[in-house]
Amino acid sequence: MGFSNIKTGIDRLINKIKKIFGVSKVEGKIIIAIGGRGSGKTETAKQLCKELKGKKFVFEFDRNGDFVELNEKDREEYKDIPNCTIIEDDETELKAGLYINEDFSMLTKEGEAKYLELLKHIRHKGINIVIITHSIGQIPNNILHGANCLLLYKNAGVTPQKLATLITPKKAYAIRRALSNLKEYEYYFISLENEAWVSHPIGNRDVEVIKDYLNGKLDGLEDIVTDNNNDDKEDKRRANAKKSEIERLISMGMSYDWIAAICDTKKSYIMKLASEMRRRGMELPDRRSREWRRRRTRR
Repeated sequence: MGFSNIKTGIDRLINKIKKIFGVSKVEGKIIIAIGGRGSGKTETAKQLCKELKGKKFVFEFDRNGDFVELNEKDREEYKDIPNCTIIEDDETELKAGLYINEDFSMLTKEGEAKYLELLKHIRHKGINIVIITHSIGQIPNNILHGANCLLLYKNAGVTPQKLATLITPKKAYAIRRALSNLKEYEYYFISLENEAWVSHPIGNRDVEVIKDYLNGKLDGLEDIVTDNNNDDKEDKRRANAKKSEIERLISMGMSYDWIAAICDTKKSYIMKLASEMRRRGMELPDRRSREWRRRRTRR
């Protein structure tokens, strides 16, 4: 029996999605949650299901696109959520709502083509889907580049180079911030269409931004980012304090290598600050003079 004759879970889900009445004026959103095991992806999805109104449908496919059972813990917890249905066969009556694809598996080429077809119909009906995966490498590029948002968790395994293909270069600082601060936050919500992001502290299961985004209540995330990133002010304060200390050590004639080690910074940054200080008219020790070298030796 050829692959085309096999009735897979993706086939059945596509056919059922096609039958959902009406065409939405708002295109559905695709959110991809990426992170290592135990990082909190599924817990966020469960919280979202609890808080979001309407129907919720949870399913899992294998690499061939067949329905498989959720693990026992997740199965029981999703079942306890009001209006949340687990899809494990073609008997489930589907309605418009939120779809959760648990534990996304790397698909075969045929499975990938059918999954893209599924996403096309889901979006056409204005349905939102959250795809949960352990690694960005599990997601085919065709699906990844069609996503609206990423939720990055610990051990997401996402390189700056990979994110750079999804986020415009003018927002490169978002890439560096998201990847360097993942240990400090529960997750990073990165909107690829708005080129903005929101972080949530560890232990915080707040899904308000995701919920509002899926409900179409956010015209853009830039204002949300400005309001919610209170740590920016603290980061800036620390950076300014470090800058003042580095400038003080430069004016004392301390070794740049020593300053770099003490202040946990780069030598190139110290040289840049020294150049700025000279442009401001400050007199700095001549590091090339014999007297300076002799003084450094005595230290």
